[in-house]
Amino acid sequence: MITPESSHPWTFFRTGGIDQVALKTSADLLNLEHLDQKLWVALSCPVKGLEIDEKTLALIDADGDGRIRVPELLAAVKWTATRLNNPSDLLAGNDNLAIDAINTSAPGGSILQGSARQILRSLGKETDSALTTADAANTAAIFAASVLNGSGIIPPEATEDPAIQILIKDIITCSGGTAARSGVLGITSAQIDTFFADLNAYTAWLEQSGTKDIAVLGDATAAACNAIKAVRAKVEDYFARCRMAAFDQRAIAALNARDAKKCLTALAAAAQERPLESQYQGLLSQCTMLDGRCEEGKRLFAAYAAQTYADPAIARYPLDAIVEAVAIFGGRQQVKSLPDTADVRYLLGITSNIAKDREASAITDALWEERVRAKDHILRHLERQRESIATNTPHPNDLIAAYIDCAVTAPWQSERAFWLRAAATVIKSTPSEDHLHLYRRAARRVQATYSLPNRERQAAIQTLAALLQPLR
Repeated sequence: MITPESSHPWTFFRTGGIDQVALKTSADLLNLEHLDQKLWVALSCPVKGLEIDEKTLALIDADGDGRIRVPELLAAVKWTATRLNNPSDLLAGNDNLAIDAINTSAPGGSILQGSARQILRSLGKETDSALTTADAANTAAIFAASVLNGSGIIPPEATEDPAIQILIKDIITCSGGTAARSGVLGITSAQIDTFFADLNAYTAWLEQSGTKDIAVLGDATAAACNAIKAVRAKVEDYFARCRMAAFDQRAIAALNARDAKKCLTALAAAAQERPLESQYQGLLSQCTMLDGRCEEGKRLFAAYAAQTYADPAIARYPLDAIVEAVAIFGGRQQVKSLPDTADVRYLLGITSNIAKDREASAITDALWEERVRAKDHILRHLERQRESIATNTPHPNDLIAAYIDCAVTAPWQSERAFWLRAAATVIKSTPSEDHLHLYRRAARRVQATYSLPNRERQAAIQTLAALLQPLR
């Protein structure tokens, strides 16, 4: 059949009670723009939800509105057919394309052919004559083998000059660097500009040090500065003791004590019969002083807390658990959210819960390290699964989502910790300004998983936060 708008003969077939055009030859494709649109079965289709590769459909969707319309399809056919020696290759249904099938005389054809050969070289397939869909999609392996991959990030390996390599490493040390697509740290043009701008500012500042306004003692200025540095810790310690003595004169004996035993005795005496509400700031000040003076400062602080809060049981918990519990207790007092019956035992309960959480986390990490060292077969399986996911999921957003899905479906706590750690590692590899956004996305994904109890979902989110923002 020849339509009124075209002299090209079309072949039709009937299915479902509708006559449809059969696309069998390259001539059919090239004349598709002349086919009356009233004879098209549909004039648009969605990018998602079809049994066609979504990434391919997304490339055809030029305006990115999630639907492909006739002009976009015709433009894709025309662009592709122009760059093939034989447009009928489009209808062959193969999952590979011969390198020689690319029309190098077409606009950009030589670049396409060169890119195809570069992909094969990066994958170690220099002798192959055809590029498969899987080859083109394996971006992780492609970029890993390419030092300069078009990302605008320059790693130290991009040059063979040792001096320039050292310079790039120095810039990475100062700026933190940026992870390239291959995962290797490098630097961007903005980081280079910032580094040299800061370097110039520092040089200018150093040059000013020779002026009379700054080097007030002339050549002796440097020696005077070093002398101040040598006694700075002792001077600050002296004034810290003065502040402690002003806070509570009964602490003077502890301030003048020479050994840990005398410190403990003095602190215990000073702590008797003091109300709970007035102790927190003084407690922290005592801790600061003691921790700077003797190795047993933390133990003394715990003992001081035990005396202050009239419950020696609190002294058996770690320092950070006591400090955090005191802060929580004091904060709840301020907003009046404590039960009416809350007393020292309530504070002890808070401390105990915090310590148990820290202990569980430490045990989890210790178990992880031991299992890794022992090359446990379960962990080897998880490592292989993680590597497989990373290879097939190059985009960080998708990779984080995949790891979170594995975490919330993990049957064991240790496996969940493994996948949360993997997700945190990917988030850390992104620019720092993206960390909070990616963490929030991961947390929302965990919250949306109702297969886990709320307590376990919250614990997973807390674990991820601790991995991304450790307090020490």
